[in-house]
Amino acid sequence: MKSTLEILINNKNINDRHKLSLEWFQKNKNEKFKGWLPKLNEKNLLICKPKGIYKPKDIEYALSIRISKDSPYDDEISRNNYSETSLKYFQENKNIREREIRNILMLACKNV
Repeated sequence: MKSTLEILINNKNINDRHKLSLEWFQKNKNEKFKGWLPKLNEKNLLICKPKGIYKPKDIEYALSIRISKDSPYDDEISRNNYSETSLKYFQENKNIREREIRNILMLACKNV
């Protein structure tokens, strides 16, 4: 069974930079990193520090999300008996969720 990342990597609706980034995440899914993730290459980040949702300029969709231990949001990662992982991610800005552009772009990922 293909993972969600494998399905997305083969999707014709996403650009090459997005595919390269997803391939990096797929290849490194079991790695542990101290500090911040490395860059994809000299110019391209995989995650950003100021915001939890990262949407690069040249990619149509949100690329990654970051959760922090001391976050004011109720984020939660869980795994079931089949090694499937789910993430409950509280969208940015508690007061106006639907109007935050990063939230909209993250939700758009469901339709890729």
